[in-house]
Amino acid sequence: MSEYVFNYYKSFKCIANKCKHSCCEKWQITIDKKSIKKYKKVKGDFKSALNSAIDFKTRSFNLLNGKCPFLNKDNLCELIISLGEDSLCSTCAIHPRFKNFFRGRVETGLGISCEEACRIILTQKEKQVLIKTDNKKDKLSKFDSEVLLYREEILNCIDLNKSVNENLNQILNKVNFNGKINYKKIADFLTKLERLDNNWEEKIKLLENEPTKKNEEYNLPFNQLLSYFVYRHISCAIDRVDLKTKTIFSVISTLIIKRICDNLNNNEGLKSVLETARAFSAEIEYSDVNLIEFYKFIERLVNLGE
Repeated sequence: MSEYVFNYYKSFKCIANKCKHSCCEKWQITIDKKSIKKYKKVKGDFKSALNSAIDFKTRSFNLLNGKCPFLNKDNLCELIISLGEDSLCSTCAIHPRFKNFFRGRVETGLGISCEEACRIILTQKEKQVLIKTDNKKDKLSKFDSEVLLYREEILNCIDLNKSVNENLNQILNKVNFNGKINYKKIADFLTKLERLDNNWEEKIKLLENEPTKKNEEYNLPFNQLLSYFVYRHISCAIDRVDLKTKTIFSVISTLIIKRICDNLNNNEGLKSVLETARAFSAEIEYSDVNLIEFYKFIERLVNLGE
């Protein structure tokens, strides 16, 4: 299987206790079977800490006040401190990475629910491109080849030097989507989803307001955001109809984040763009339930042409 990584990938390094939104909080962390076996074999003083912190039946950590029990007062991981980085379960070791799987090809990127990954991707001045890391040939199915070709056509609509609105409109025209974006309907839908952070509710309410300003000086991060969504979500399309659904998802997700930022009554500029994008990703992309419901919502829009 041939392997690719994005050109921003090697720039990432976890900022640990400097992170304001720790990935060790609010998430339900599932532990893989291999790690469970490893934890059961641990001996010494740390064994009792593991036994009290893990629910071995559900293979998950017992959160304390919404936090992983191994997150210490300095926001550092006691598992790493006591047992080393190799002790992390696959969920913790992989995050914030994501993988796009094709037959005979895998692409690895970073998810923007991580604030440092979000900063790196959205402030990058160069286009996001994939770099091959081995000499293996791609052995793709016919549909996989179609997906990659289609994805490249959509990505070619995104010019980092142009207004994000211009790029968004070009993509909508390319997929023949003539529906009106109803932000009230989108806001009503989003309020019904499960919530990770209550602060997200306040941002959703802003969608119903007409923008008080336009962040034209932040076209670069919004265009990078759009590129990120296209790369990540079109890649998991299951058929030709789903290609359009995932494309509209990418467009509407970008529009949601931009409209919220355009309505924020603060002077934090780029910081607000990065934080809103991170929050959206955490609430939607990193909740399987929410993401599936959002895909269904977009599918209805596509079918109804609304």
